[in-house]
Order: sequence, then structure tokens, then C-alpha cells
Amino acid sequence: MKKTFYLYCLLLLCCCVDMSQAQQSPQFTQYILNPLFYNPAVAGMPADRLQIALTHRSQWVGYENSFDDGGAPTTQLLTASMPLPAGFGAGLHVVNDQLGPVQNMEIQLSAAKRFNMSAGTLSVGVRGGAYMQKINYNLYRPKDGGDPILIGLQGQEAQWSPDVSLGVAWQTSRLFLSLSATHLVPFDLNFGIDALKNTLSRNVYLLASYKYPLTYRWEWEPMLLARTDLNTYSVEGGMMFYFDERYWGGVSYRQGDAVGLLLGTFLTSDKQWSVGYAFDYTLSSVQAKSATSHEFTVRYALPIRLQARPPKQYTPRFYF
Repeated sequence: MKKTFYLYCLLLLCCCVDMSQAQQSPQFTQYILNPLFYNPAVAGMPADRLQIALTHRSQWVGYENSFDDGGAPTTQLLTASMPLPAGFGAGLHVVNDQLGPVQNMEIQLSAAKRFNMSAGTLSVGVRGGAYMQKINYNLYRPKDGGDPILIGLQGQEAQWSPDVSLGVAWQTSRLFLSLSATHLVPFDLNFGIDALKNTLSRNVYLLASYKYPLTYRWEWEPMLLARTDLNTYSVEGGMMFYFDERYWGGVSYRQGDAVGLLLGTFLTSDKQWSVGYAFDYTLSSVQAKSATSHEFTVRYALPIRLQARPPKQYTPRFYF
């Protein structure tokens, strides 16, 4: 256990390395509460409950456009996960990411298979669905009037792309490791205009956490999320503290971008309902954007018990 703990602390030091941000995919400060968004192998984990979570993120609250309203990014994420018999799991996630005149949406289904081992549980998963990008040309304000690219473009236009992701996860009673690759189908979003070409980049995610008992009532969980599109990468880390397995709070740091505060609690004694909140304070480029972001998560967990498959009944005549 000590070796694992020291290794994890070493991984957190990676957050001190200079890096550039990879920002094409939505970012969430409460990433530890929604691992299914990053990895399809998490579908059906844990194996004793159905989980549904809804997250809303308002970034750079108070940011004002030079023209029009609603320039600050907002993101909504819905995830659902349930275990299935024979060690399988199923998952769903829907993302709506609004970035000014550009809206990105994902609708994805995940399937996973768990393998229980003496040391922990290994899970592999695949995800498939659709990725959509929609542009509202009416919200574009060219710096130079009469921009030839935007002349005659009005209304809204959308493009769809098939999307596939793969992942693997390892979990013990305290350690969680997740490695995944998303957006594996190459696709150019250009709306028939070369100047608007935007390639949907592949992303590789590494997510890790380790729950370390401090006392009978307190636990400490360092956490790490690293991502790369094979050209740029970003790393963020933090730590969570849990009290009585009911309340949690922590801090996070996204290098070169923001620091965050996380809070949460279970609302009911059966731990079926929980809420989480994250507050981000931006450290970079504050002259061009508002400094604060807010993120809310509501999660529901329904305990379920999977019945074992009944044994086959054999007869002398039909012995299969």
C-alpha cells in the first residue's frame, strides 16, 4: 500500500511541469464524480447500483461580449450507468457545450466488461455515438467589415460525425486508474468552407485517484487528470477529504489556468441522492475573461442486485 501511495504522490508532482492547455473537449473540475465522461470502461461500475448524474458548468461568469449577450461558455453533461449480468455494464452520456456562436453536442452509448481478479477489478469498454457541431453565423462579428468568408452566411448550420472511444480501467477498494482514447474516427468539421476547417482531435485521458485513510472518520484522496491530443497536453490535480463517508471537500489546480474549491454531500441517509459544487478562480488572461466559474452536480444512485443465471435443466433426451 505504501508503494502505491508514494507512486501516486509522485504522479501528482507532474502537475508542476509547464504545459499548454488542450481545450477542444469540455473541462470539468468535478471530474472525479463523472469518470464515465472520460472512459467507457467505467460503465457498470460499481457493480451494485444504477447511477444518473447531471452537471451544469457556467464558465467565466459575468463575462460580457463586446456585442450581443451570452458570450461566456456553458456546458451540461448527463451520464447514466448500470451494471448488467455476467460482468457487463452499459452507459450513456449526453453533452451540450456552448461556446459563443459554436455549439458542440455528443450523444454516446458505452458498453463494458468487468473481470474480477484477486487484486481488484479490470474493466474494458467501448463507446459509440455521434458528435455534432453547430454554428450560428448570425452571432459572428468580423473584425473587418465585409469579410469574404462570412459574406452571405446566415442562420445556423450543423455537421454530424460518427464517434468511437475505447478505454480500460482498474479499481481496487482504494485505487482507481483509468486510461482512454476518445474521438477515434477522424473527421473535419468545415461546413464546406476550408477557412472554417476544424479537425475533431483524438484525446487520450489518464485519470487516477487513491483513497488513503487518515483516521476512523476521515479519508484523503489525491486525484489526477491528464489529457493530450498528441500535440498539446494539460494536467490538473487536487485532493479531496471525506468525513464519515458522507461529506467531502477539496481543492484542485489546473496549471496555467485556475484553482478550484470542491464541496459535496449526500442528501439522504441511504446515500441515493448527492450534490456537488465546484468554484474555479481563473489565474491567467483575466483581462480577457471573467475570473470565476461555477459547476453543479446532482447524482442519484439506485442499489440493484443482479440475480445469477439459473442453472440449465438437462433431460436424457435433450442433453445440451
